[in-house]
Amino acid sequence: MFRIRTLTDATAPANQKLLSEIKSAIRAQFPQMPERDIAKLPEQIDDPFQHQFLTRVLVAEGANGKMLGFSIIMFDPRLQFAFLELISTAKGKSNGGVGQALYAQTRERGRDRARRGQARSL
Repeated sequence: MFRIRTLTDATAPANQKLLSEIKSAIRAQFPQMPERDIAKLPEQIDDPFQHQFLTRVLVAEGANGKMLGFSIIMFDPRLQFAFLELISTAKGKSNGGVGQALYAQTRERGRDRARRGQARSL
């Protein structure tokens, strides 16, 4: 079993630890991504005005709290659209339904926000 939760801030100690794991996973699975793009993830979450998008990270966690996968969704409240920036499952965790569940949850949240035109919480 696993659960999917949303990171809405990068300041809580538990979220900082999780963001560190996510950034490591991005480096491993997307080696061509520039380091500056990976490093700015916490800022994107905490300061949507500077980055012009509301950024939310959905994290799939196992019963033991270990990260099994994540997705990053970005929402533009002015234009009322959302897009999937990244989605990834932990190395060796394919075929467990994690990616499918993350994708479905990400689509639903993006669709809901775009439909309602709200940017409070994604």
